[in-house]
This record gives sequence, structure tokens and C-alpha cells, in this order.
Amino acid sequence: MDKVHGPSEMFANLFKIPELRKKALFTLLILAVYRFGSNIPVPGIDTVAFTQIFREQQQGSWVYGFLGVYNALSAGNLFDFTIFSLGIMPYISAEIIFQLLTKVVPQLEEIQKEGQSGQRRIRMYSRIATIPICILQAIFTINLLTSKPELAAT
Repeated sequence: MDKVHGPSEMFANLFKIPELRKKALFTLLILAVYRFGSNIPVPGIDTVAFTQIFREQQQGSWVYGFLGVYNALSAGNLFDFTIFSLGIMPYISAEIIFQLLTKVVPQLEEIQKEGQSGQRRIRMYSRIATIPICILQAIFTINLLTSKPELAAT
């Protein structure tokens, strides 16, 4: 009869296996970096005014309603406007773009039909595309914010 392990025993066993320990510690490190970056405001923006403007405007316009959904997808970092405000949205955008491109571009469709190796290549392409998408989204966000003089930090 197998012994039933409790959550504390399973957690302790996690650190006994070197490969699992390495992956768990890496995950914890990434989470710590993300949480740290989520508390660093973007320089040059008055974050109090920024938050106040979005909270006031949120009820009246569909644009601000959309930004509310975007804020939820960025783990609440958009309205706080931290250095990690974009969250996972650039990656999601890249994944959607490549899913659509595999239906339109014959070469990508052939790569996708190669099975697991093709899927890995498509995922790699979408991860690479995440970087320019992130840069573009950051530029558009900065342009939007600099067009409002009331948001400039004093």
C-alpha cells in the first residue's frame, strides 16, 4: 500500500531532487524580480496623477473600460505604471499573431505540420517576436502618456 504524503512532505521532497530544486528556485527568482519591478514606477510620470486620471475617466468611456481590462491582464500594473506595466500582453500578442500567420503563410503552415519540432520552432519565433512587439507597445504607451501634460512629474 502506497503511503499518502501531505503537502509539507511533497514540498520537502521538491528540494531533494536537484533538477526540481533548480527549476523551483529559478521560478522563485523570476517571481521575485517581477514583484520587485512591479513596484518601480516609470520615471518622468506623476503616478498619483496618472492613477487619479484613469480612475476618474474609467466610468465614462469605452476606451477606459478597455484599459481596465488591459489593467487586469497586466496584474494591475498599468494603472500603477511601473516598469513592468505591459505584463504578458506582448507575449500574448505575439502568440496570436503567429497563430494567425500559420493559417496565412504557407511556409509557417508547413513548419507547423512537422509535429512537435515544428511547434517548438513556431513558439521560438513568437518568443523572438515578443521583443519588438514589447518595444512598440512601450513606445505607444510613452507617446500616449507624454501627450498629457498633467501627467508630467514635477
